[in-house]
Amino acid sequence: MTRLIRSLMLRLLFLSMPLGTLSWIVANPTIANAQPNRIDYLGNFPKHRQSGWSEKLQGVANSENYWFFTQVNRLWKFPVSHDLNDKVNAPNPSKGILMSKIPSALQGYDHFGDLDHYRGYLFIPVEGKGKTPRIAVFKASSLDYVDSYPLDNQRQAGWVAIDPISGLLYTSNNHIDQDNNPIFIYKFDLEQLRQGDLKLSRHSNFYLRDEQGNKIALKPYLQGGVFSSDGQTLYLVNGKAKDFDAKDGGIWAFNANNGRKVMKSGQDGEFRFEFHPGASKYEEPEGITYWDLDRKKAPRIQGGQVHVILLDNDWTNSDEFYFKHYRVH
Repeated sequence: MTRLIRSLMLRLLFLSMPLGTLSWIVANPTIANAQPNRIDYLGNFPKHRQSGWSEKLQGVANSENYWFFTQVNRLWKFPVSHDLNDKVNAPNPSKGILMSKIPSALQGYDHFGDLDHYRGYLFIPVEGKGKTPRIAVFKASSLDYVDSYPLDNQRQAGWVAIDPISGLLYTSNNHIDQDNNPIFIYKFDLEQLRQGDLKLSRHSNFYLRDEQGNKIALKPYLQGGVFSSDGQTLYLVNGKAKDFDAKDGGIWAFNANNGRKVMKSGQDGEFRFEFHPGASKYEEPEGITYWDLDRKKAPRIQGGQVHVILLDNDWTNSDEFYFKHYRVH
């Protein structure tokens, strides 16, 4: 039985259970889910690199054979065979390197966030001063713009993650709390999207919880999010470059069924996401993606499944980035 079929069966079983049974599951986190029991830091590659496309780098996603990265106002596509340490200043279609900018249809929007790939499409949160945030969709093959839809109940949208099993879209404001700022879940019609029309409708709210089931908050800014390939774990990244305590940020792993915290990165240890906000480094966590590179090799990346951007903000238009890699057990 494949992991996808097994995960779908577990999800359907969970959703069909009586309310009393669901309450028991929330109170007893022993339900058999494919949750990580250890995450090992594998190092950085690239490491503190000014790549030509690292200025104001925001997000990362992947399809089966490609990386996708967002800067504040640009979207990039690189083959997995591309050495990410190589400097690139312009698209090169002959080598599979494409670049697209925020389209004129999104006039007034000037900030791409952390994106996600789903069934041939790239879903990107976009923001603009005084504007209602939106989800914009691009074709993964060509980076052509398709459509967008406003998130009328949100003030910000810095990340988006799509559950690979249910197809539901998750996003949030720039912080998550126990009350009016949960993770918002939306649904959309993929067939309608294939006709060039994106429409999102509110589905439900998702609250984060500690190991005992109590609702918890994540401090601003929420920078990235992604599901594991089996849909069982939701990974989130938070933090900012200044006025932030590094111990409150980094990578978080949550059970995607009940919202319970599974583990969090630290400044040291085996699950290490070390960063230094404030003077003089102004390092800032950014986007995250889940890609099993133990099965598909990428130049000079030592495998792993979770891949996270750390940006070294400079004030001279020469931001460097670290690309951190983790193996999930």
